[in-house]
Amino acid sequence: MRGGEDPNAWDAYARELGLHLHRARIAAQLSQERLAHAAGISAFTYRKLEHGQSNPGTPANPRIHTLVSLARALHIPTRDLPPPTDHSYSFHSVAMGAAYRRSENSNASVPV
Repeated sequence: MRGGEDPNAWDAYARELGLHLHRARIAAQLSQERLAHAAGISAFTYRKLEHGQSNPGTPANPRIHTLVSLARALHIPTRDLPPPTDHSYSFHSVAMGAAYRRSENSNASVPV
C-alpha cells in the first residue's frame, strides 16, 4: 500500500466505486459490453471494475482516463462517477498519520 493507506478502506472504496458504476450503467440502460465498448475498454476490464477489482484479490484502481471515458459514455459529469470520500473511508486521517510517522522518524516538520 502506498502512503500508509488502510487496505480495508481502499477495498471498501473500490467496491463502492463498482456499485456506482453499476447503478449508472443500469440508469443509462446499457449492458456491460456496450458501456465498455463506448468507453474504449474491454468488457472483461469493465466487469472487474464493477466488482471493485483489478485482479483477483486486488482492489480496483482505474486510471483517470478510464474514469473520464466511462463518465462520457454514461453521459454524466466525471465528478459524479466516483463515490464521495467521506469519513467512512478516512483517507485523510490515514495520510496524516503516515505523514506524522515520517516526521517523527526524520525529526522534520511536515506541512499540513
